[in-house]
Amino acid sequence: MAKVLKLQLESNLGRSLHMKEPIMHWLVRWSAMALSRFQVGKDRKTAYQRQTGRPCRSDVLPFGERVWFRRLKADSDKKAPMDTRWSEGVWLGHNRGRNESLVGTPQGVMRAWAIRRRVPEERWRDHHISNRKGSPH
Repeated sequence: MAKVLKLQLESNLGRSLHMKEPIMHWLVRWSAMALSRFQVGKDRKTAYQRQTGRPCRSDVLPFGERVWFRRLKADSDKKAPMDTRWSEGVWLGHNRGRNESLVGTPQGVMRAWAIRRRVPEERWRDHHISNRKGSPH
């Protein structure tokens, strides 16, 4: 699964990825989670469904796609009334155990409760992939 996601991301970016890039840690993490959440076994259930008793119904986007997102509010976040609540980042997958998405930004990885896709011409930019901080470990 990781190989398929890597090839898909390379195809969309138009360049090859190196295993030492920070995005690769997230790619391997998401490939394992995707198998757990969506691969159906002989009993017609996913590993996630066997564990939780319900199927995963969270939205899924192509890994590494640029998105608009609304991050979870912290008590210290006070925005001016005219400031936007949407930020841009790169979709890295779901948060384990919660109904949230993880989004990579230049400031680090953030939890998001709402995701919006960009127009097709703006979904893939190489500098947004290589300019990310944070690790899943």
